Amino acid sequence: MVTSHGHISGSAAVGIRVNDAVFGGLERLVGERFIVGGDWNTARDQRSGRGQKAGTEFFERAHARGWYDCAWDTLHHEVQTFFRKDSHL
Repeated sequence: MVTSHGHISGSAAVGIRVNDAVFGGLERLVGERFIVGGDWNTARDQRSGRGQKAGTEFFERAHARGWYDCAWDTLHHEVQTFFRKDSHL
């Protein structure tokens, strides 16, 4: 996220991640109404050795800024967007 002083800050759990930097850059470019499509490469239930709250904190920051997650708000759960060759649906 970009703070009011123009500094990028990330999750308290893990520090700045790529999705935080992209979010900060997009936040400066978009107006009040916009559509951004893609994958943030994180999840609300992300689990990693560096911190278990990184994904949740990212989506909480996006929501606090008024960003709308159409998949989450429609389905009420996360949807896997990356599948390895040996993944099973």
